[in-house]
Amino acid sequence: ADLEHPERLAHFHPTTKSLCVLEAVAYGRPSSATMVIAAYGSGKSLASGIGALLVDNRPSARRALAPVLRRLECVDRGAAERAKRRIKSRSKGFVIPLHGYVPNIATTLLKLARIRTRNVFALDKALDLLVSKAQRLGFDQISIIWDEFGRHLEGLVTDGRAAELMVVQELAEWAVRQNAPRATLTLLLHQSLLNYANRLNQSARYGWRKIEGRFEVLRFVEDSRELYRLIAQIVADARSQTSTSKRPSAAQLASSARRALKLGWFESFADANALKAVLSDAWPLTPAALYVLPLLAARVAQNERSLFTFLNQIELTSPITLENVYAYFTEAMRCDTGVGGTHRRLSLIHISEPTRPLYSSYAVFCLKK
Repeated sequence: ADLEHPERLAHFHPTTKSLCVLEAVAYGRPSSATMVIAAYGSGKSLASGIGALLVDNRPSARRALAPVLRRLECVDRGAAERAKRRIKSRSKGFVIPLHGYVPNIATTLLKLARIRTRNVFALDKALDLLVSKAQRLGFDQISIIWDEFGRHLEGLVTDGRAAELMVVQELAEWAVRQNAPRATLTLLLHQSLLNYANRLNQSARYGWRKIEGRFEVLRFVEDSRELYRLIAQIVADARSQTSTSKRPSAAQLASSARRALKLGWFESFADANALKAVLSDAWPLTPAALYVLPLLAARVAQNERSLFTFLNQIELTSPITLENVYAYFTEAMRCDTGVGGTHRRLSLIHISEPTRPLYSSYAVFCLKK
C-alpha cells in the first residue's frame, strides 16, 4: 500500500534474515512460491515492501531506496549489486498486494490489476488476462504479495470453505511455471499453515499439508547480528545523552563475549571481538538481557515494536538485566498460556544476583525456548 509513498519505507534496516524475504519477493529466490512465517512486527511486511519497490522500479522510488542500498552493502554485497542492477535496468514489474481474507481471488486480482471486465473468470483465465496485460505494458515480472494470509485461512475455516485453499495451490503452481514475465507469490503469516487448521477434520488437514508442500517455507526469527548491532547503536546514542553507571573494562567485556559464545548465545557472531564491540555499545544492557530481548519480543509481544519501545523507556543509569526484561514483558507472558507458551516456564525461573553480567544458561534457555 506504500508503493505510492516510497519515502515511508526508507528507514528499513536490512538484516541477513529480512534479506531472505526481500529476495523472495523481488527475485523468487530460492523459490517463486514462498510462505513466510514470522511473529507480529518482525519486519516481514517492510522487507516485502522493499522487494516490491525493486519489482515496481519506478523513478520516484530511487531516492528512498538509496539509503537502503547503502545499508544493504554492509549486510550482503551481492544482494546490493543485484538491487542496483535492477534499478539501472529501468525494467518495470507488476506488484499486486493482497491482504487478509479474499473470498474471490480471481476477481480481486483483476480488480487490483485494473483489468475491467464484466465477466466472472476462473483463476486460470484471470491469470491469463493478468499476464497479457503485463506483456502489453512491457513488464518483466508479476509479484503477488499476500499480507495477513492467516486471516484468509481463518476466514475459510469459519465459512466452511476449507477445500477452497486449493485455489492458493493453483496460484503457487502458476507462479513457479510462469515465464516472460516471471512471477513470484509471497504469503506472509504468523504461524505455520496447519496451526490454522485445528478445527478441521483429518482429511482436510491432510489436504492443507499437501498445499503447504507447494511452497518454500521461510521461518523468520530475527536474531541476526545486524539487529543486535542496531540495538547496541540505539543504546549507545541514548547513552551519550545521559549519565550511566561505569562500563565494564575491556577485559571484562572480552571475557563476557567469550563466555556468551561458549554458552551458544549470539549464534550469528563467529568472532568474539565483534561481539565484544556490540556488548560495549549496548551497555548498560547486560549480555543476557541483550541476547534474550529480540527473542522474547518475537515470541510474546509485537517484536520490534515492543523491542524498541522497551529501549526508549529504559533508564540507562544502571545495568539493565534479565530481570528488567522479564518485568517489562510480564503482562505479555501472562497471556502466553497456550500450548508451548512461555508463562509456565518463566514463572519457575528465579533470577539471583540480578546485577551480574551473565545469568545461568538455564534461565536464558527457558526464555529462548
